[in-house]
Amino acid sequence: MRFSFLVLAFVALVSSAHPNSVYYPRRSGCHDIGNSRLYGGGQAYYYHLKIVDDLGVAARATPNPFTGWVGGFILGYEYKKPNSLYAVLQTSYALGSIESHDTGNNKRFIHDELLETRIGYDGALTRDFSWFVTPYTGAGFRWNSQYRYPGTLPDLKCNYYKIYIPLGLLINYIPNQTLNIGLDFEWMPDVLSMVSFSSLPGSFWELKRKNNYLVQLPCMFTFARRYELSLTPFWMHFEEGDSTTITNGGVALGLEKQRTNDWGARVSLGVYF
Repeated sequence: MRFSFLVLAFVALVSSAHPNSVYYPRRSGCHDIGNSRLYGGGQAYYYHLKIVDDLGVAARATPNPFTGWVGGFILGYEYKKPNSLYAVLQTSYALGSIESHDTGNNKRFIHDELLETRIGYDGALTRDFSWFVTPYTGAGFRWNSQYRYPGTLPDLKCNYYKIYIPLGLLINYIPNQTLNIGLDFEWMPDVLSMVSFSSLPGSFWELKRKNNYLVQLPCMFTFARRYELSLTPFWMHFEEGDSTTITNGGVALGLEKQRTNDWGARVSLGVYF
């Protein structure tokens, strides 16, 4: 949410560098449609958090798993020109309560925010522009805040931060001037992962780097010449590793690892220009 204003700056930069529009026969019957798309909408997903031990199984000392629904918004800008540049800046935010469904009334309130920029090449596989394949990379940032309500465990607020590199492949099939169906797979290895605690303000602990994944199926419907309605089911997988921090006495911080699997969908409205 705090990064949403960067979308507008990114739009201005990419649009000024690539001002000319192109005829995109499968995307629209309009010759003056632009290559830029500004979009925004809502999202909701089922949040599944599991705390695991060193062997990768559920930790017995902690209530498991925590589940619940979270919801929020998505906002982004995309520049996509056939056989040329593909660039995206997107931010999303969601919040909600998850619980362990045990007898200890263990709950956590979640804030989940992502900021990602992509850059790649939008390659047309067919002359009629019905199939596209788009490899991309970029940079991403995730902020995940977890407030633990008092239950069998004491209350505590943890803030997880990670910087990752998206490495993805987007495939699009455009059968007509109205419909665009995509498959987007993204591998997101950590570059930096850290955590902070409300009980120790100003201190950050580095975590072991992990692999994260995103799979989504965007379905886009063009209407009124340059508007677009999108429905995007998705699955996200994030991991938070062990702490690498060791005290002067050689004792590790002992922070448990976490895995989250999220299933949900986004609905957005976009405009080409």
